[in-house]
Amino acid sequence: MTDPGSSKSFASGKGQRRQLSVGFVLVPNFTWIAFSAIVDLLRLAADEGDRSRPEKCSWSVLAPDLNPITASCGLQVLPWETFDRPERFDYIVVVGGLIDRNSSYHPRTLEFLRDAAAKGVSIAGAGTGSSAPVDAQLMNGRK
Repeated sequence: MTDPGSSKSFASGKGQRRQLSVGFVLVPNFTWIAFSAIVDLLRLAADEGDRSRPEKCSWSVLAPDLNPITASCGLQVLPWETFDRPERFDYIVVVGGLIDRNSSYHPRTLEFLRDAAAKGVSIAGAGTGSSAPVDAQLMNGRK
């Protein structure tokens, strides 16, 4: 069964369980191990029977466009989709990169994070991506 207005599915059986949905935003020169560790943790938690099926959790790599994003180690990831409807996700995770390299945000990235927060989506950061809520001015008035 699908929740109207979102892509979140529900499992039938002993009651309804909503599927967790996570969107990843990768900053240029992002740290590969931070991204891969979180995705692999979700992959393992999303399945029963060790078959790598996203039954309890789904994720997507988001970006302002579909151009490859290069990690600090040189590997590249192709975004799966562009920024759209952040309310589809329970969490948006920003994976940051190396401080001494060009790890700046695309202007649409901060707009997307502000839109997500306004729609009640939780924002999380990994590595230097933890500064994304500050950079998006989402922490104003907080200690």
